[in-house]
Amino acid sequence: MKMGPDTGEPDLNRRILTLVGGFRLLVAVALLLVTLLPEDLRFLGQRFPELFTWTVAVYGIGALAIGFLLRGGTWEPQGIAWLQLLLDISCITLIVHASGGVGSGLEGLLVVFVAASGMTLPQERGYFAAAVAAVVVLLEQVASYSAGVSPAGNFLQAGMIGAIMLAILMALQPLLRQVSETESLARQRGIDLENLAQLNDYIIQTLREAIIVIDERNQIRLINQAAIEILATPNLRSGGSLKSASAEVSRLLKRWRAGEIDLARDIPQFVSEDGSAVINAHFAPLGDSGNLG
Repeated sequence: MKMGPDTGEPDLNRRILTLVGGFRLLVAVALLLVTLLPEDLRFLGQRFPELFTWTVAVYGIGALAIGFLLRGGTWEPQGIAWLQLLLDISCITLIVHASGGVGSGLEGLLVVFVAASGMTLPQERGYFAAAVAAVVVLLEQVASYSAGVSPAGNFLQAGMIGAIMLAILMALQPLLRQVSETESLARQRGIDLENLAQLNDYIIQTLREAIIVIDERNQIRLINQAAIEILATPNLRSGGSLKSASAEVSRLLKRWRAGEIDLARDIPQFVSEDGSAVINAHFAPLGDSGNLG
């Protein structure tokens, strides 16, 4: 029998990281397209065009590499999360710096990526990652202000970005935990049902009585070894037609479904295919519809 997993978090984290990885590739492609525009039409990277171009190129290569890692299927979620955070915090901060600093609008990408990747980490590490990103944004503003290319008022906006990242993580952690617990419970219930089905099959196979389960289309859904031996019918097998395997059993089943047989007063009998035994037939409905017998 199977044992259930301790938690459903790894699978959920993998889906989150894969989704974020796909979005990162789209962002990288969009930024690369911007670098192909004529300089007079560029709306990003105006402050330091060369820094912008090189950083976008590195970001695109990194996003593509992470995309290949995500397709591998053998990666460890926390390791990929830290790799994504390193790429996003470093490259997006440089892209923001090259595009005019805080207030360019690109810092919103950092909020999205840090919050998404931080959700896949343990709570304390997620907060740590958001705090590091907030400090890096503040350092970018310090550098821009020191160079005289950014006003002092942007310090407030830089601080707000850090606060937003932390607030998003704090708000999403309970929801993420609930989703993870729900998935883990559903997975465990599925394993329990599979184990129960295996146990039922084992019990049925070891019974001395012959048991055959038939669906509404008269197809054999389940049969134990005792039924095969007692009926002496080699054609009996799961998934096969009852009529082709045993015409007599099929006839009695049809009469029972039509209400022509009252098991309380009369137990129908028939002779096995090889004529070696007289068999008493008992019928009982199964399932909500009663179509299984």
